[in-house]
Amino acid sequence: MMRPQLIGNGLLVARISGQSAALLSALQLQGASTDALLSFNDAEWHQVLTFCDRMQLTLPLALQSTLGFPSWVNERLTANLCDTTRRFVRAKATYRELAAALGSDGVPHLVLKGFTQAPDFVMAPQYRSQSDIDLYTDRAHLQAAVRALQRIGYESSEPAEVYRYADHVPTLTRHRDWKPGPNAYDPEMPLALDLHYCLWNEAVSLMQFPEMDDFWNRRITRKLGDLSFPALSPVDHFGYFALHVLRELFTGGRDLHHARELSTFLHERADDATFWKEWQSLHSPRLRRAQAVPIALAGAAFSSRIPDAVHEQIAQLPPELQMWIETCGGDLMATSFSRTRDGRLLQ
Repeated sequence: MMRPQLIGNGLLVARISGQSAALLSALQLQGASTDALLSFNDAEWHQVLTFCDRMQLTLPLALQSTLGFPSWVNERLTANLCDTTRRFVRAKATYRELAAALGSDGVPHLVLKGFTQAPDFVMAPQYRSQSDIDLYTDRAHLQAAVRALQRIGYESSEPAEVYRYADHVPTLTRHRDWKPGPNAYDPEMPLALDLHYCLWNEAVSLMQFPEMDDFWNRRITRKLGDLSFPALSPVDHFGYFALHVLRELFTGGRDLHHARELSTFLHERADDATFWKEWQSLHSPRLRRAQAVPIALAGAAFSSRIPDAVHEQIAQLPPELQMWIETCGGDLMATSFSRTRDGRLLQ
């Protein structure tokens, strides 16, 4: 039986720089070590933090043990956490305004990613970088949703052609007088809006999963503190996000933080037998097989625990997929460092 641990961090780390390998070692969910980071000089730390900002790994690093880091690094990481706490307050206010506009026109919606990742994929919503809000509505309500959002000042200045491979309409923004500065976590930065009309893009992936239409019908109302919002059910949320990571693998995406969030879910829910039974019941073998590839890679890259049901699903992958994982998977998890064409081979 093939286990994702057999891919091993060695395969991943062997193909990336020493600084990046040191960072990944510090971000492991089991056996994390900051020893290599502690040997860095100030110039190397600046490079690491710049990379972390670009890859949205700064906040996960800040939540790990920072004992022994230079004082200025700890001050910077603490400031980033404070800023994202303030940004979450802004995100809540922005979302409430969006939800009110859609609700006034009778447009149903649900929230994707962002603060919905808490608490299973990330400890708390304020510990996740969020530059935009992702909403979904079905195609029947899409145009009504756009009109409702335009009424409160949201618009796009980019041509639709740029988004021909996207799952959402051209990104909607307002407050165009704001200018970006050096702080990637600026609490004053307005949040853009991505309005999605599909949960899985068949035209781009060339793969069909009709059962994902049922995700919309199984949506639930969730609550985070004083914020209530419609969202995917827990099982569908996990499946959607795993497939989101799969799509990034296809396209050589650079969202390594998504892989870590996926591995965090696996790690925290490894003993939740009820959840994994529901996963097996609601998602077909074909849909679970598609999820198994990013699960195997993410789990290995960040040393998460793997639930027995997921082990079984990975073991049932066709030999050619298992071979791809073993020979190409480590490289592809490192596409944040050097892009490859292995994702197209996987597709």
